[in-house]
Amino acid sequence: MPSHWGSPRLNIFARSSATGMQYTQAAGMAQASLYFQKFPRAAEQARLSTQGQNALHPSDEIVYVSGGEGSTSEGEFFEALNTACLKSLPLLILIEDNGYAISVPVEFETGGRQHIEIGGQLSRAAR
Repeated sequence: MPSHWGSPRLNIFARSSATGMQYTQAAGMAQASLYFQKFPRAAEQARLSTQGQNALHPSDEIVYVSGGEGSTSEGEFFEALNTACLKSLPLLILIEDNGYAISVPVEFETGGRQHIEIGGQLSRAAR
């Protein structure tokens, strides 16, 4: 799709169309980053692959993913949070709350304030 851009050179992965799918992809990328730090030879082999010339995973790498509050009602959001906490992944999740979840007011899509409280508890658990 025209709005789904990415840049292998900058380690920017193209986004998915399905609402909330970006969170599990980001958790997977963060997990790959830790894997390549633990096994540097695997990173070298990845760079030798057909499209691996941009396979860069510096030790201070952090994966950034963003979405709106409507996407937090998807299971993938909580799967990614759980995985990030369990494995201490270098993952930064930014949620924009504009009060309008996907195509309906937020009160029809999410538990609202409940997500903020859960998110606060998970962020404390990950510290």
